[in-house]
Amino acid sequence: ARGDSDRDGKSAAVPAMSAERDICRPVGWTSDELGMPSEGRAVLDGMALSEDVADAAQEAQRWFASQSWYRERRIPWRRGWLLHGRPGTGKTTFVCGIAQALGIPVYSFDIASMSNQEFAQHWQQALSNSPAMVLIEDVDAVFHGRENVLDKMGGGLSFDSLLNTIGGIENTDGILLVVTTNNVDKIDPALGIPRDGVSSRPGRLDRIIELKEPGREGRLKIARRILAGMDEEVIEQVVDAGGKDTGAQFQERCSTIALQHYWATRDEKAIA
Repeated sequence: ARGDSDRDGKSAAVPAMSAERDICRPVGWTSDELGMPSEGRAVLDGMALSEDVADAAQEAQRWFASQSWYRERRIPWRRGWLLHGRPGTGKTTFVCGIAQALGIPVYSFDIASMSNQEFAQHWQQALSNSPAMVLIEDVDAVFHGRENVLDKMGGGLSFDSLLNTIGGIENTDGILLVVTTNNVDKIDPALGIPRDGVSSRPGRLDRIIELKEPGREGRLKIARRILAGMDEEVIEQVVDAGGKDTGAQFQERCSTIALQHYWATRDEKAIA
């Protein structure tokens, strides 16, 4: 059964699909689990998104709401994204936010441990519960180009099997495929890489999205959320100091300062 929303508006996890090995994890994420505000606001609203990434979020919501439009024009109602960027830029958090905004289950594939048969089997499971997101994280940890670099240490998934499953002749309506990588240079063009501003392989990965370090406005948004109640001058100083931080690094910078401020203020009140 696919994940539905419970009475608190939280996405419920789909039952596990493999009792033997945790190679495909159907999961559900909530605002609280992501460390985001949950008082009636979507996870995406609490994130510092660049213009391109915000545009992709809007694209996902419009895609999800346009099933009849796609079918009327005989266009497959599916999307494929490649998210790339250095570790800590928010790829996974962004994916979680999209899934929660759409209210769809997420099937997280551990392709390092999958055989060809297992990959096809779990892909079919996601299809049977569509609309759904299929998430393949850190594909570059398994494939360098077309080579499975894990060899006998992994499950044995071949690159051809991966391509044939996600981009074959079978109807894949309702699937939002998201592949992430820290190094786009290791991705084979047959899967989909940036080329003159577009994907080299629409139909598999239709859009290539780079997540970068947050700009000043993005850092300011994060800082004002976490450092709420502190002087604006202090917030501005923290924003300027974190100019080279990834999103994860800057959030940790702000959290550390906010926690120190919280305990210092609490101790002062206790003494008084």
